[in-house]
Amino acid sequence: MDFRTEVSLNWQSERINHSHSLVFFGSCFADEIGSMFKANKFDTLLNPFGVLYNPLSITNAIERSLDEIPYSEKDLVKIGNLYHSFAHHSQFSDTDKEVMLKNMNIALEESSYKLKNADFLFVTFGTAWVYELKENGMVVANCHKLPANNFTRRRTSVNELTQRFATIIERLLKINPKIKIVLTVSPIRHLKDGAHENSLSKSTLILLCEELQNIFNQSIFYLPTYEILLDELRDYRFYADDMAHPSKRAVEYIWERIREEIISSEANTIIKDWGKIRQGINHRLMSADIEGYKIFLNNLLKTAISFAEKHPNININKDIAEIKNRINNKI
Repeated sequence: MDFRTEVSLNWQSERINHSHSLVFFGSCFADEIGSMFKANKFDTLLNPFGVLYNPLSITNAIERSLDEIPYSEKDLVKIGNLYHSFAHHSQFSDTDKEVMLKNMNIALEESSYKLKNADFLFVTFGTAWVYELKENGMVVANCHKLPANNFTRRRTSVNELTQRFATIIERLLKINPKIKIVLTVSPIRHLKDGAHENSLSKSTLILLCEELQNIFNQSIFYLPTYEILLDELRDYRFYADDMAHPSKRAVEYIWERIREEIISSEANTIIKDWGKIRQGINHRLMSADIEGYKIFLNNLLKTAISFAEKHPNININKDIAEIKNRINNKI
């Protein structure tokens, strides 16, 4: 007897392997899943503008990347001692505007290159609610803790989002015709908006994905991570303590479903082999047996070098260097 509903991923594209280049934009759930790809040595660019929650901020970031227009001081706002960008997450904020602009433009350059050459673009929508600066109507990616009276808050419509996103996708596909776009809706609940408002928001995003699929049916695919958490993992034990974010176990489960259904068998074998090496790297000396630990590290180094020789397209140079440094007692 089966006591749960299993959600089919219904993957229609080619399976992902380590020769593919991946780009992730979107909410913190994009960070979670993108980090899984990155940790398993896929060529991955993860949120070059930082976490972005709403579709309009995501489209603005993609458009800026395609335009390749560098950021300048006019794109910054100073709040207290910190400079911020309304187009970026606060991870870019800094007390030194020159340092901040340098970091923003390095990320912009990398984003531009990757988008124009990537095989897959993953976009995770978090909320349909947006905040607009009252002074100029700009949709902000982050309010940077400014008082609420500086902003107008509204829920975007399916029609508005579809028109805006379709325009950007058309442009991206002209530049990079091979790119496949994978849309997901974050299962993270925005409870500060209220339960009903969160449901309206998520419904808007799901309908947006449907509309875009209908327009670009050969290039856009929907990954039902939202449905997996709500239907397959329908239990609060799969949520973190805040009862809004997926738990570590839930994220790992979703990652396993992705591995099973959208990642190639060859790539899964590589993931398994790399996992043993990664586990060894994560192992730390827990006793006084320093010589025994060095023997372990030397064996691990041989395994890592063999892996690198077998898979020359996968860069593990930093990992090999870390093992060598441990052997030489440098770390």
